[in-house]
Amino acid sequence: MNGRNQTFRPLVRLSISSDRIEDRDIAGILAVTSAELLSCPNYTTPPLGLAVREPNSGSVRFHFHKRRPEARRLEAARFLADNILAANSDNWFPLTDSKTVRQKVQRAFAAEFLCPVQSVIDFLNGDYSSEHLEDAAAHYGVSSYVIERHLTNADLIQAPEFTW
Repeated sequence: MNGRNQTFRPLVRLSISSDRIEDRDIAGILAVTSAELLSCPNYTTPPLGLAVREPNSGSVRFHFHKRRPEARRLEAARFLADNILAANSDNWFPLTDSKTVRQKVQRAFAAEFLCPVQSVIDFLNGDYSSEHLEDAAAHYGVSSYVIERHLTNADLIQAPEFTW
């Protein structure tokens, strides 16, 4: 971020004991500070999120696209998903909004990483009202849309109907 090269932390060293991933945990995995993860500089954001891994060094430069803290947390988890799934020869990790398989895998991983479905079910305790979904979103540091889609994918609630 901001020209600094970072190195992803190996996953074998993760030991997260809470049902909520804290900002400092995400920042630690990406080898950035919490402020770097959540701050939104005053420059124009790129049209998509992008991480670039330097060949043979493992260091990574992050270019976040989103501005809101919960959206940046999701972006960070998507970067992590791409790093896990990518071949060692891959150096570019784009985060697009297009409906690609890569994007769907990134989002599914990010949702389960940030708010494990069983943990969300336990948190909600059978109350799927919009207010309680918003409480869950605040607890897990994600948007209520992420919680809704996660529960919809688990066949626990119906997808909201949208009208134009």
